[in-house]
Amino acid sequence: MITANALQRTLHLSINGSTGTGFLLDHGGRQYLITAKHVIGAGASGTFELGIMNNKAWTPVKVSLVGHAAHEADISVLALPSAIVAPSLALPAAKKSHLTQDAYFLGFPYGDFGDVGLLNQNYPMPFVKRSIISSFNNGGRPSIIYLDGHNNPGFSGGPVVIFDPDTKQLEVLSVVSAYRSERKEIQHNGLTRRDLSVKVNTGIVLTYNVLHAIEVIEANPIGPAH
Repeated sequence: MITANALQRTLHLSINGSTGTGFLLDHGGRQYLITAKHVIGAGASGTFELGIMNNKAWTPVKVSLVGHAAHEADISVLALPSAIVAPSLALPAAKKSHLTQDAYFLGFPYGDFGDVGLLNQNYPMPFVKRSIISSFNNGGRPSIIYLDGHNNPGFSGGPVVIFDPDTKQLEVLSVVSAYRSERKEIQHNGLTRRDLSVKVNTGIVLTYNVLHAIEVIEANPIGPAH
């Protein structure tokens, strides 16, 4: 069961006319907004405004770019003017994971969301998809974790969460970036049309280790929000 510390920390974002997913991470006495670099744009800098959906409307929030992850990791870290979710609903970063372990990723595919009103503080309820950890180069540069699942546009920037095998507590493992696709030729009346093809989802989900976000935070320390 995915608990409130993941559901209430997953936010629906609107940036420059497009939408995506982000999530909240507490570190060093401050709450940060984590998302994919391609969601906000690699050229983002300084302080800018984005929309966070609440009560079925976009609430404008001014955020400051803390930094983009290095080593081509598709992660950006933003500083919020104040905490959105109580720190007591902690979602710590995972320190370890295992091959074939169940993993869940949260987000807003195609801009869709659930609505449970005050049960989620009037924030939209994210979709949750189940997968397994299919492969990884844990500790690599960048540190990539591949999932076997079915990602959709809109999940980018969302958290991948797992249960710690020892404590059974939910932790955030990585940040959703993309999925692998391949071209399939079209068949018509029993014949292969080599001049026509469609792009299909292979079920391989590309995610980047959340520890890259923590590296950005620790390399660019800022005081706690008030």
